[in-house]
Amino acid sequence: MSHMSRTQFSQFLETLPEFADFSPSELDTLERIMLVRNYPDGYEFIREGGSPHGVFLAIEGEIAVTHTRANGRGAVELNRMHPGELFGLAALIDHGHCSASCRASGNVRVAFLPRAAFKLLYSANSPLAGHFLRMVARQLMRDYRTLVQALCRNIFETSEAATSPELNAVLFRYTGPERRRGALAAHN
Repeated sequence: MSHMSRTQFSQFLETLPEFADFSPSELDTLERIMLVRNYPDGYEFIREGGSPHGVFLAIEGEIAVTHTRANGRGAVELNRMHPGELFGLAALIDHGHCSASCRASGNVRVAFLPRAAFKLLYSANSPLAGHFLRMVARQLMRDYRTLVQALCRNIFETSEAATSPELNAVLFRYTGPERRRGALAAHN
């Protein structure tokens, strides 16, 4: 993969629906503060259990998102991030430990926005920060839906998963809107 010029990065951003609300000057600002680099196969952007440092935008290639199973049963692939998708979003919101690892699956090109740069945008009350937060919220919602669909498939399509102590522990603590609606219906 060759080096990507600033103009090429802006043109790439303009092709993404997620960046449609960004003005040309906001795209220029993103282009200046995001670091675009090529990474080899297997490069670890985010380590499960580690501390998040910023958000990434896949430009070329795929990023595998994995989570280590309990009891030494290896890792399971949760998702694949494709060009135009953000990953590492929790770094902008939460300073806790990362719940999954993100690694290059083949050679990739990725842009990186450090958490400190985002904090500066946000504290300056920049409209760019607001646009970026809306984009992050949409991506988190897509991730949430993917997770809920996977849980539902595991619960209702496999009898082994329905009796899993790990899954039962997660479901017992979950208080999201779907569960609250079910609880309200049960009381009526």
